[in-house]
Amino acid sequence: MAGECEAWKADRSGEGSADYCTYDEDRAGRLHEARCEAGRCVRPEPGERCPEGQVCRGGACLAGQPEDPQCRDPEVEDSFIPSEVRSVSAFGLQDCCYLSRLPTEADGVLTDRCHTGVASSLNPELVHCGVYEAICGAGGDWHDNVYIPCEHGCRNGACLRTPPSL
Repeated sequence: MAGECEAWKADRSGEGSADYCTYDEDRAGRLHEARCEAGRCVRPEPGERCPEGQVCRGGACLAGQPEDPQCRDPEVEDSFIPSEVRSVSAFGLQDCCYLSRLPTEADGVLTDRCHTGVASSLNPELVHCGVYEAICGAGGDWHDNVYIPCEHGCRNGACLRTPPSL
């Protein structure tokens, strides 16, 4: 299971706090697990190979084969379910609510919640609400993002199924 160094969680200091994978030509990957030593987070180099029948994906050893995609998306572009994508290029990229100037494109700011048609106090031009959805990109090894409009608004990285009570 992927994790973070507890010392970093406590004070958000230090680099290298999250477990991650590195890859070589066989695509199985090496796991670099964060651990605490004298109050600091460290990750051993060059990392550990996963046991037979497992591959390193998203900072954890998981059942699989080296040819399996290196990006994992548990909900595959469902804007009503918040999720976290893990890939070669991102450790835990999460779906976020997004306030945009444009109705079908991300042109604005990330936020924890929004309501369609309700202007942002930060910028009155930001009236379109959607999810900035983290997805696995073409080929399955890298992450990407897509903007999905939310009819009733967004909260904590997921579109609302019904209008909120204001």
